[in-house]
Amino acid sequence: EQRLDTCKVHARLSRRYSDLSFRQSLLRLPREQAFRLYNETLLQVQTRYVDSLALSKLVRRGTENLKIAVEDPEFVRTNLPGRSRENVARFQQELARQVGTLSITDRRDAHDAVRRACDLGRTWLGMAEAPVVLEYVFGACEALDSHSSYLTPDQLTDLRAQIDGSFVGLGVELRKDDDDLLIVRVLPESPATEGGLRAGDVIVAIGGQATAPMSLDRAANRLGGKSGSIVTINVLSRGAAAA
Repeated sequence: EQRLDTCKVHARLSRRYSDLSFRQSLLRLPREQAFRLYNETLLQVQTRYVDSLALSKLVRRGTENLKIAVEDPEFVRTNLPGRSRENVARFQQELARQVGTLSITDRRDAHDAVRRACDLGRTWLGMAEAPVVLEYVFGACEALDSHSSYLTPDQLTDLRAQIDGSFVGLGVELRKDDDDLLIVRVLPESPATEGGLRAGDVIVAIGGQATAPMSLDRAANRLGGKSGSIVTINVLSRGAAAA
């Protein structure tokens, strides 16, 4: 179970760090704005979540997320270039010792814990505050249940568009197969069917941009849009290349 949880944390990290709206807005928040976001998250959980939850559980999840994050390739590449493994290990030890053992009874205690985590990140890794606070924001939401998560700006926009019916997709089920963006299934009576796409085809470019470095979520977002909009894709079919 611990290994599965660790894999899930890495998957979520990869997904949000490949999300342009996360990197350009949330990750650039100044310290005080990041803490206001964390306070708003805790307040929403306390006043709106169906069950009463101890804040210690939410803080503990954020701490675990952060301990895993400082070893995650995407997180390290973005926030910790050139940091030594020795300093990372020492940071994890101090995080467990100084933050993991704190008693959390209210939002003030939670804020103090995250501030201490920020101080440790700056001392041992020279890390900015926003990446630290955001792991506690996302961790708080992920600790609620298997269906809850914090939506990035682009994810929220997509959700609202789907709800009001203005957002449509290509009509395919996709899977990342190494660097290939593989079409697993084509939905009947969809734009993909009309365009002649078939299961087994590989989408190699979307709008002139190669799909090899794209995450699955980013590729899927680029294939959707408002009803009537047009997207250009390059496809490698099972027998020949086609555009």
